[in-house]
Amino acid sequence: MPCVALVPSGDVCGASTSADGRCRVHAAQYETLIHNWKVANGEMSTLLGADIPPLHAIIQTGDMENIAAVAERLTKLLDAVAIDSLAREEVKTRYKALPLFSEDKARIQRKTFMVKEAKDRLRTLAKWTTIGQHDQDDGYAERLALFTSQYPPVADSTAGRASGPRMIMFKNTLREALHNVGKTLGLPCDSKVLDLIDYAKESENTDGIAQACLRQNSTFVRKYAVLLTDGPPPSMIRALALDSQSECILQRLVLQQLLRRMLFYSPTTRPAIEYRDFNSIGEVFDSTFVSAEDLAFLENLIERDAFGNGLVWWKAAVQEALHIASGTSPQYPTFDVLGGWIYSDAAKVQLDADGWIILANILGNPPNLESKFTPLCQTFEEMHVFFSVLHLALPPPPHVHDSATGRTRASMCQAGFIMAELVPSHAGELPPVGPTNKPGAKRGTIQWVEFQRRAYLNGLIPSSDTPWTRSFFEALRAQERACVVVVYDETKTQGAPDAISVSGGPLGDSADWSIRTRTFDGPPFSGFDNLPEPKGRNWTTIRSAVDILTSDGTINLPDTGAGPSRSSPADAEQMFKGFATRIQGGEQKLVFSNKAFPARYVCILDSQPRTDGKDLLRVVEVAALRAAGVLHTLSPTDGELAIAAADLHERRMKECFSHIGTV
Repeated sequence: MPCVALVPSGDVCGASTSADGRCRVHAAQYETLIHNWKVANGEMSTLLGADIPPLHAIIQTGDMENIAAVAERLTKLLDAVAIDSLAREEVKTRYKALPLFSEDKARIQRKTFMVKEAKDRLRTLAKWTTIGQHDQDDGYAERLALFTSQYPPVADSTAGRASGPRMIMFKNTLREALHNVGKTLGLPCDSKVLDLIDYAKESENTDGIAQACLRQNSTFVRKYAVLLTDGPPPSMIRALALDSQSECILQRLVLQQLLRRMLFYSPTTRPAIEYRDFNSIGEVFDSTFVSAEDLAFLENLIERDAFGNGLVWWKAAVQEALHIASGTSPQYPTFDVLGGWIYSDAAKVQLDADGWIILANILGNPPNLESKFTPLCQTFEEMHVFFSVLHLALPPPPHVHDSATGRTRASMCQAGFIMAELVPSHAGELPPVGPTNKPGAKRGTIQWVEFQRRAYLNGLIPSSDTPWTRSFFEALRAQERACVVVVYDETKTQGAPDAISVSGGPLGDSADWSIRTRTFDGPPFSGFDNLPEPKGRNWTTIRSAVDILTSDGTINLPDTGAGPSRSSPADAEQMFKGFATRIQGGEQKLVFSNKAFPARYVCILDSQPRTDGKDLLRVVEVAALRAAGVLHTLSPTDGELAIAAADLHERRMKECFSHIGTV
């Protein structure tokens, strides 16, 4: 292509007045500049490798669109490095004791100066235009300024501090992510990142982490980039046979998954972001931006099934990144495998407003999510995989600090027990009995049949009689801690639930309920969810399963004045389903009510009264893992449970993506 007339938008140097002269002078300068920049910034050299043609050759062709594109790309990368250098200097000043920020100050200053010089020259090149064209501005600085104004760094104050349990959860979350990345992808673990996490835990001041997460390509984030860019496994190179540009695209996408999860689990950045950027979190990091060309390239890889030979994890992450970047909605939930490695400590799947926002983003923002998301799962297997990933992905409620609870819920779901809720027995005390002279009709006398309150959990299991179901009940019977199981099967002809005991005999023989009647002041009992509230106290009770189940397994509804009354089988069916599956939200919604397959609703009662339910949760988890064949001891240690849960998680994810390639 002949060289076109070039007009500079500003006087940049005393070069020759001819167009060709200007091209040659600037090309030589930029060639030297790029060479020096590569030497000074070795960690970014993969992004400026052979995929970028020499600028001298581009300028000689006169193809100014290509010149502008190359200059724009290099300018963005230089902006990223400049921000990184400033972030290093600021954080180093505040945390001098950290080995992570022990780079020589002169080297940082030299790098910053070279980056500034490179940016100035590249921006000059980007302003060279053909006659009649306007100067191009990618708006990068404006977008960065907008983000900085919306999400400023957290100040070093009490607002920037996190509680000890929250910080421990954050540290364990990142450790788990590092461990699994190293295990699956064969990449080394960066001990300096763990040093930073330990330091933040000890000081309980997360301002440094918050700044690092919020700053584009900052030191903290770049440490994770090293895990994904330095020395990729030979299996990946052989299987994909990708050039350096293609590898960088994949690495950026996988890194995006880790960054997105890291931001939401940070004790300080999560409240700042407020879940509003769940799908667009990649826009925060310019190096993880996915262009239209990147999308086309990745779609081509997926179409020709280039992922295989142990790279199923890569494709899973790429598929989700494609949905996020392109804004498309899959027909059913995509499973964020990399995010699924990070264990949440959510004690319940009670979705508040934030939870529904997160779930909506996972599913691609479908309309009327609350009433329509369960039919997306057409089989029990799809639902238990979906809920297991949901348990792992949801941020924990602020009042929960047990890091093992989320893993327990997920492992039970992956084994086959979809857990809906766990209710402790020590919450919600009954009101004291007080003498009164008021007639019963005036004071709203209520006779409440009170059983010993026990913790319970409930959920779903397959409706069909499977080997797992039989093994699950046998494993429950083998546990030292006795419990009672109440089951309602949707395939039954009768509506009443079945009550079975796994503690050695029928329910009526093995469970010695302590029954007594209390009379107290309160409003008349008008419904199942309207529990009495005595005068002078704000009394709310978390109902226990034994409050509504009689010894023969039918539903027992308290009545006003005349004692308990039996419900019909149809009422028993409806009440038990509501009791077993209700999840609190903005409105009372039944998560499982619209599913497209039959299942058995299960309620498991603890034999010990006044417990927090964690022991019962462990009993059920052990039984589920033993039935799934990943646990073989009757009383495993915490470490053995964690290993078994991780093995089961890996197995389920491989089964879920088995159509992609052989793992």
